[in-house]
Amino acid sequence: IWKPPPFGVVKLNTDGEARGNPGLASMKGIAHDSLGTPLFFFAYQLGHYTNNVDEIMAIQRALLGATKLGCPSIIVESDSK
Repeated sequence: IWKPPPFGVVKLNTDGEARGNPGLASMKGIAHDSLGTPLFFFAYQLGHYTNNVDEIMAIQRALLGATKLGCPSIIVESDSK
């Protein structure tokens, strides 16, 4: 169950996946504030990568978006294992 971040913190939820490993890949992510309000989201097709690379690229893109918004405190959640 998703929970919003504490006040003043932005939560980044990301996911990267590939059909096969490696395979055709995509990534997506969304950022929320403490009220659960979406701040930005993204979804991209990537090409031919591994699952781990997809996950890292999704986290990198989310951190870039949060940096552009000037977020002082960030939590990153990803399903990568």
